[in-house]
Amino acid sequence: VYAYHPLLKEWVEVATFGLYSPIALSMYGIDQEVMNLGVGVERVAMILNQASDVREMVYPQIYGEWRLSDRDIAEMLRINLYPVTSDGRMLMDRIVKTWRAHADAPSPCSFEVYSGEFLGRRIEVSALEVEENTRLLGPAVWNTVYIHDGNILGVPPGTELDSELITRARKEGLNTGITYMEALAAEAAYRIEEMVVSGAEEVEVRSTIARSLSDLNLTLEDTAMRYITGKNREIDLRGPLFSTIRCRLRG
Repeated sequence: VYAYHPLLKEWVEVATFGLYSPIALSMYGIDQEVMNLGVGVERVAMILNQASDVREMVYPQIYGEWRLSDRDIAEMLRINLYPVTSDGRMLMDRIVKTWRAHADAPSPCSFEVYSGEFLGRRIEVSALEVEENTRLLGPAVWNTVYIHDGNILGVPPGTELDSELITRARKEGLNTGITYMEALAAEAAYRIEEMVVSGAEEVEVRSTIARSLSDLNLTLEDTAMRYITGKNREIDLRGPLFSTIRCRLRG
């Protein structure tokens, strides 16, 4: 039995039928002719839903076109190391405020981030840059992570150095709300939590050049990474960071 598929403009087999063997029926005490009709419900559904391939409809996870929206990808992107205590989150906020206030300060320079009680110990935390003739922070720390058409991009606040891809992302892309500065501050606060808990006396957290997600303390689920790679999309988060946070125990 065939039915016409308007989308494919072809006749598609949707059922088969035939008579059972009298010999087989006699084994069950049936002396009447019996017809069997087998309908391929998947093929009928394919025609009703104007699907082009029955495999895509029945097994979309295998044969269907794989698509992740920008929002799907954004939900799979997150800050990797993040402070787990209220003290740690307070310190993260202090780091961000200090960086924002003094990002363009000429180096060498050092600014107090926090001095006081932290997880039962007294600490001193500073943001610094020891090299001469530069600034406390590199310009890329102001970047925000956008996702556009499957690409993950670092978008600066200004438009002077925008590529065509960055320009489109700025206008049409999804702002994840993740800034380089906040991601780096989260890692620094987390490392200071580790320092205090482990009994160490000092830790320095430095970031230089962003080339990959891990350089920015970001992580992306494997599903999204495979999708981006398979679709030949880009992850372009490059930029100079040059941030340093130093913490020492007091007393």
